[in-house]
Amino acid sequence: YITAPIERRTITQVVEASGTINPVITVSVGSTVSGLISAIYVDFNSKVTKGQLLAEIDPRTFQATVDQNYASMMSAKADLANRQATLAMATKTYNRYKNLYARNFVPKSELDQAESDYKSALAQVNAAGASIRQREAQYNQSVVNLNYTKITAPVSGMIISREIDLGQPVAASFQAPELFTIAQDLEKMQIEVNVSEADIGDVKEGQKVTYVLDGYPNSEVYGSVTQVRIYPTKVANDATYSVIVT
Repeated sequence: YITAPIERRTITQVVEASGTINPVITVSVGSTVSGLISAIYVDFNSKVTKGQLLAEIDPRTFQATVDQNYASMMSAKADLANRQATLAMATKTYNRYKNLYARNFVPKSELDQAESDYKSALAQVNAAGASIRQREAQYNQSVVNLNYTKITAPVSGMIISREIDLGQPVAASFQAPELFTIAQDLEKMQIEVNVSEADIGDVKEGQKVTYVLDGYPNSEVYGSVTQVRIYPTKVANDATYSVIVT
């Protein structure tokens, strides 16, 4: 027998589980336009700042669309100026015929024709103005698409994933493809722990957590439970619940 003096101790119940450690905030960087990657300026572990240029999509096709829409917009403006000159002439003619008709110098048919020409010219001016607004909208959209060929960082942080290579085509027809992943703050990390359903009843928010990283097996690190997710994941009839440890 091994004897010892009676003393008060703490009985601890421990739940053991494993999981992956990840940054708390990660931002996916994608592209809204399609094309070939013509330049990449960052790589894994690169520190970036908000607004920094990360990569570029070949802009030549988009620049050509901008030039074409700009020329179309300027042509519409020139057409409006021409129609405004026609309207000015039609207005003067109509006013002159009204004065002549009031003095019985011209028949009513000529006044009606002058009025018809005036209203037609006015309608054409309004149509030309609407056409300009349409061409301006197309031009502005093409400029926006051209700007989208420059992939910039939406937040400051570190590149933890790069999914593209130089010359690789990017297809954004149905959804924006993921090009980079940025970890916003690597000083704030979290672990997504998989806890079995036999132990999940003992896990509560606010509990202290002691964990060990494979890269530092002799060092204990401390955290706390911040979320217990109630929806289980079943693998081979075994249910586990995700627990977030900060």
